[in-house]
Amino acid sequence: MGKKSLIILFSIILISCKKESTNSTNENKSQLQILNLSGNFGLVTFNKKFKLTYQLKNNHSEDISEIKATFENNKFKFDLPYPGISSASTNANVYPPCSDYLKTNQVCLLAITFQPNSENDESGALIIDYKLRETNYTFKYMLNGKGKKSNPIQDAFDKLGYNFIAEQPDPKHKGKQYSDSELIKCSLEKFHSGIFNYDDFFNDPSKNGYKVWQLHLKVPRVIGYVFRADTRAPEVSFKDCYPEWKNGYNLKNIKTGKIIHYNAQIDKYGNGINCGVKDVGGFWPTATRPKDLKFINEMEFLYKNKTGHEFDITKNTLDDFPYSPGHKPGNPKTFNSYIPPSETLMTLQLNWYLQNILNTSAHAHVGYDFKGFISTSSQLKAVMDFSKTLSSKSWIYVIYQEGGFQLPKSTDPTFNLKSEAKSKNKPQNWTTFTHIDFFEITIPGGVPWEDVIAYTSSDATNKEIYFRKGFKYMDPIAYTKIYNLLSSYKN
Repeated sequence: MGKKSLIILFSIILISCKKESTNSTNENKSQLQILNLSGNFGLVTFNKKFKLTYQLKNNHSEDISEIKATFENNKFKFDLPYPGISSASTNANVYPPCSDYLKTNQVCLLAITFQPNSENDESGALIIDYKLRETNYTFKYMLNGKGKKSNPIQDAFDKLGYNFIAEQPDPKHKGKQYSDSELIKCSLEKFHSGIFNYDDFFNDPSKNGYKVWQLHLKVPRVIGYVFRADTRAPEVSFKDCYPEWKNGYNLKNIKTGKIIHYNAQIDKYGNGINCGVKDVGGFWPTATRPKDLKFINEMEFLYKNKTGHEFDITKNTLDDFPYSPGHKPGNPKTFNSYIPPSETLMTLQLNWYLQNILNTSAHAHVGYDFKGFISTSSQLKAVMDFSKTLSSKSWIYVIYQEGGFQLPKSTDPTFNLKSEAKSKNKPQNWTTFTHIDFFEITIPGGVPWEDVIAYTSSDATNKEIYFRKGFKYMDPIAYTKIYNLLSSYKN
């Protein structure tokens, strides 16, 4: 199980139209553009490949040809012989692999891998040379990344099987009330470096949310096993997926009002792609979900219609303690669907939603929508109780996590979480954790499927507990605790 940095990157891309220069070969005149990702590969374990798939767009007013791509640093390579994309590994029906020709306003895909062999900071450009009419152009896109040493935790998890083994619950533990509020530790924790993903983000005073973390949530980052409830099974048939997945969805171009259509999740053979937790590769924040992106897009469009101009977050002060958004007064069930009528409230809500997705106060606030964290709990009982509010048949997942934030109880006076300060320099409407004490451990970024070590259904008729093959022998103490706990809730 490689513990790669999971960096969720979202950006608003503004493309302006420019006239072509017919007499320049300067690379600055290139109008190629990478649409979707930054060039930062983050921390990658020695000798492991980490792949990012880039969308390359031709913004020239004419087609380009004789495209040749190279790298300044040999740690960066194409995943396959150029162009580095196979139809089996991407939605080739949406964007084709890059070749030596690209039509105007079209997009193609480049899959680039980073494979470090030291702890050095590695950087170098992706260089694309091409022709427009008879003029040569060069496009450069900077790439960077850093290697990190493997450790016994990673090595041990890498040896686990990808398959899961079904086990029957032990009847002697049925109905037993175990004290399970303490985090189940990983026996390999002693080998961990103590350096976690996003350490640089949460300790950088220039980052939004830093003050909250320093002043109000001085909580530890921990290593161990946590629980999460979800309505989705590990595998969900395409026919049972939500509408945006099966049918695609539309977003409006804020500038023009034109509709942009995003295709259904269908492979190039016309087969629907399943949408279970395993199918999509793990748990990802709400900021990645089509229905949530549609909601933000609709609010941005209505904002432009009301004000006559696009919403610009750079002209609105980023606030660690913004106005609490999301639901119609008196109806808390309208989260992610209520757009306020007034320009003032709409501005406050857009400011909240479009702040950096790793804004810690926004996640810890009563509203969890659109933020870049995965909520889990160290207490199985809290998760089982929560699962009953989701569906009559939910799924309970056991996750290995390293670096999650162990949030305090709402009753802890040290953190003063329920206070409503009058000073503008202090939190307003700080109503964190008012509904329950969830024993939350919040994980920044996402949780890859490789980090799920067990799962079971909350449905009493489904008795099996599924453990990742090899986990029982890799961490026997933790396995026994988890097995006994899950057995106690099975009939």
